[in-house]
Amino acid sequence: MPFTVYLLRTDKNTLYVGQTKDLEKRLRAHQAKSGQGSRYLRAFKNFELVYTETFATRSEAMRREFQIRRLSKTAKEALISASSSAATSTDKPRSPKTPSETGSGSI
Repeated sequence: MPFTVYLLRTDKNTLYVGQTKDLEKRLRAHQAKSGQGSRYLRAFKNFELVYTETFATRSEAMRREFQIRRLSKTAKEALISASSSAATSTDKPRSPKTPSETGSGSI
């Protein structure tokens, strides 16, 4: 089972970074606001999942979590933006343009 590094955005627009083996279970723990959830997130009414990365080992996930934690908020926002724009782009192959469309054809 892969390990996931994730970013949550709180209702006060702060970002929380974490890593887990079971993302759904971890999000439920955060929402329960007790027990295994983050003490930090208990202070906020709501949060949303805004970014994820998956890794084969916990060691890799923990290393990446540490890297992301050290980023500035601006850099974290850029990471989120790049991820969401990649997710919304279509990965359909484009058909090659004809010489008349590129303007490089002979006349």
